[in-house]
Amino acid sequence: MKQTKLSDIIEKNVDDKLYLKKKDFEKRKYLKISLYRNCTINGDIVTIEKDDIKPPQILKIKRTEEEKRRRRQFGEKGLKFGSGKFLDVTNDGYSNTLTTFSSDNYVWDRNNQVRELTNYEAFRLMDVDEADTLKLLETIPKSQCKKLAGNSICVNVLTELFREMFNRKENPEKSLF
Repeated sequence: MKQTKLSDIIEKNVDDKLYLKKKDFEKRKYLKISLYRNCTINGDIVTIEKDDIKPPQILKIKRTEEEKRRRRQFGEKGLKFGSGKFLDVTNDGYSNTLTTFSSDNYVWDRNNQVRELTNYEAFRLMDVDEADTLKLLETIPKSQCKKLAGNSICVNVLTELFREMFNRKENPEKSLF
């Protein structure tokens, strides 16, 4: 199975409206909380500077230790105590799950700026073939593309599942794990 690298997927020139602005932080509580952790705002531009990790990287919403403790103690009722989430750079080489919400699909790009994934990047991250990606982008309305990518399963994962199913049928004694 071929490994997909984020640096091969991320586009160099994207529309300015995909970049996070100061007002985006003010709208979303978890982004405001993450500001003190690793983001800075210069004028209206949101940037991340991390010496130990190089961009591009996917940003993942994580829970603070206090939030984790509250959720263990109170379950879903712990959510009413406030937002204990923050945006952090993934340094494990894996992307978080794409969702239908564009606010969950952020990338720290080569300019050290925070932005949403483009529709093209979302399909490529889900390992949809280049030709198929272009066909999808031509036929599906732009507003629906990220939702489609967010509601899908990664192509390589599905391929491996089917490969195991058919190998299992031919080789029943072979362990799946």
